[in-house]
Order: sequence, then structure tokens, then C-alpha cells
Amino acid sequence: MVEPGELTLNPGDTITFVAHNSDVKVFIPNSKIVAAGDQVTDIDDGDSQNVTLRLSTDTPPCPRGKHPYAIFCKAVFDFAEGPNSPPYMIIE
Repeated sequence: MVEPGELTLNPGDTITFVAHNSDVKVFIPNSKIVAAGDQVTDIDDGDSQNVTLRLSTDTPPCPRGKHPYAIFCKAVFDFAEGPNSPPYMIIE
């Protein structure tokens, strides 16, 4: 499960993803939100990884609004869900 399922963020914020009970792969499909190397991040069980959002002054700028992301759990070979829906981030 992804906790929290909804992230409210600002351009330039850093998100720390932590893997519990499984190796995971984090997918952030919109290349305008994070640098290309951070769109897919592998995290081993028990480890964490920081991902920093682009700034509103970057080129391209970090877009505001609601954006989906996904976390694939290797232990169950399936995508994790948020409490009520697939996970997403709101960039204000």
C-alpha cells in the first residue's frame, strides 16, 4: 500500500520513498516533474530514495496540478494502491 496515497507538494520539494517488505520500483511518468534519471527509481526493501521535483523556474518548469505515479512491488509482482485510489501527487 502507498501511504499517503495523495501527496501535496510544491515545485522543488523532495519526496522520500521508503520500501517496506519488498523491493520496489517507483515510476513518475511526467518528465516535466522530475529529472529524466529520477522518472524510474529502484529501491531495495528497507532502503529509501529521495526524489526532488523540478522548480517552477526550471526548463521545463514543474507543472502544477494532479499527476499520477506508480509503485511496483516486486514481492507480489503488482502495483501498490493508495488507501482509496492509485497514488498521485498534487503540485501547488
